[in-house]
Amino acid sequence: MHGRGVEEDENWTPVIIEQIPDQLTHAERFTELHTWAFYFFLFVIFLFIWVKQRYGKLLSGLFSAFTNLNISSQVYRDQEFSSQQGPVLIMFSTILVLGMSLYLLYNHFAVLSPFSVPMTLLLCCGVVFLFYFGRLGLLKLLSYILPLEGIINFYLFNIFLINAVLAVVLLPLAIVITFSRPLIAQVGLILLMSLLCAAVFYRLFRGLQIGREKILGHKFHFILYLCTLEIIPALVAGKVVYDFFI
Repeated sequence: MHGRGVEEDENWTPVIIEQIPDQLTHAERFTELHTWAFYFFLFVIFLFIWVKQRYGKLLSGLFSAFTNLNISSQVYRDQEFSSQQGPVLIMFSTILVLGMSLYLLYNHFAVLSPFSVPMTLLLCCGVVFLFYFGRLGLLKLLSYILPLEGIINFYLFNIFLINAVLAVVLLPLAIVITFSRPLIAQVGLILLMSLLCAAVFYRLFRGLQIGREKILGHKFHFILYLCTLEIIPALVAGKVVYDFFI
């Protein structure tokens, strides 16, 4: 039995499986990210240049209305009678920039991605698209049910302009995060998360400004709206992303 075992050991050829270090995997992933991100940012910058050239007045008006509710009301009235192509292009560019921002956060916190870089980026843009138009649809539905159509539509316009300004600010920051060294990228990610949180709170503040009189008369309905359409969806989305990807 012993001799047979020795014979088996002598004829046995070991198979050595070489394990690829994690550093190589990350290096390949970042190389792929840089390749796709270059063309992605190039396309988004082209969109913003096109909007600036064709709808410069609308774009400058959004920046002026960002901090002034009266100017926002004036731009909203002017925008109602203008072409819708400009706002659509701005909204599309905004979704792309916010999708890239979501991807950068996911790429930083996720341990291992089950998808390729273009697929993950596409999914992140899809999540932003669904969240954006999901809330838009719910608020539009409320505007038909409740006698608040004018206020809700004006609030939706303010969400649009806040997101547009946020996208313009986040675009250069996302470029820096993508192509810079890890230390600078981490600082950029902290700044990115801070800007996203600030935009959410500013959006709530602008909503309080717009519907102040209605809110004072319907406090319970405002709290119900705040929980169902602002706080709970954000918490559920964060929980799903954390459980599924991280």
